[in-house]
Amino acid sequence: VLPADFGDRDDGPEARSCRMGLLMINLTNPVAEVGMANSPMIWSRPIPLGWYFNQQWSRFMGSSYVEAMCDKFVEDDRMWKNFANELPTCPCLLRQATVDRGRYAPDFECDRDGNTECFYHQGAQHCVRTGMPNHDGAGQQCCYDLNGYLMMTSDNKWGGTPMRSHNLGVLPWNEAAKIPTMSHWLQDISPFYPCCMWQDEQSGGCQTYRFERRPSQDCVGYLPPGGATVFGDPHVYTFDNQAYTFNGMGEYVLVRANTPRVKLDVQGRFEQVNDSPYGTVYATSLSSVAAKDNFSATVEVRMRQ
Repeated sequence: VLPADFGDRDDGPEARSCRMGLLMINLTNPVAEVGMANSPMIWSRPIPLGWYFNQQWSRFMGSSYVEAMCDKFVEDDRMWKNFANELPTCPCLLRQATVDRGRYAPDFECDRDGNTECFYHQGAQHCVRTGMPNHDGAGQQCCYDLNGYLMMTSDNKWGGTPMRSHNLGVLPWNEAAKIPTMSHWLQDISPFYPCCMWQDEQSGGCQTYRFERRPSQDCVGYLPPGGATVFGDPHVYTFDNQAYTFNGMGEYVLVRANTPRVKLDVQGRFEQVNDSPYGTVYATSLSSVAAKDNFSATVEVRMRQ
């Protein structure tokens, strides 16, 4: 596929308004090739369409079409709800981000254990994203340099950026900005091309993108995850480092969060332990745990008898 072959085409204003798309490859004569009436199809991942529309954009939008595209994104994005203030704070260090598994997961576009290219975050060794979108479908992204420190768009254009649309999407998927992958590409990745990839880092468009529309969030106020445990007969260590022994028998709430954004219940069942060779044991142990959050079904784990 040679972009120069499409330079003299005119696909019309509606097609030229597209900033991203997918490539579909199929057989032109499937009956002769594979004996099928309909050809098998292979779809690409989402890609920017500058390679195809570049010369059309230049002819119909003028030589400043890149700046015009970026300005249009900024104008439209300012009409949307401000979302970044509702996202969780980034961990300060890479070693914190990799163990904060309850909130963050590796970003497959920049993963030190997988895709190390980091095309959109050059100079990073690893990025993480919030494991789940918030109720509006947004998500946080945090990237870390070779020294393990948080990268900021205030330093250069390769820092991590908050996502108006999380790549996993959020139900209902038929609403704007909530479609998995496609909304993320439309809202967060495709604007990066005309604003910063096709313009200088110090241009007005890239500055607006970096400092206003998708600025990295620092780690001020970040609280590392705490730990709690129940073991033995049973001994309890709470999230605030309190320790005590509790021999009650029955079902109890171990963890409960009930806020507009997070709802989580973890319940435990405590049963009397089996008698020893010396007689009755007046102690209990944790025999099963059940958990449920905003979206999940109830998950129960029982100790094997």
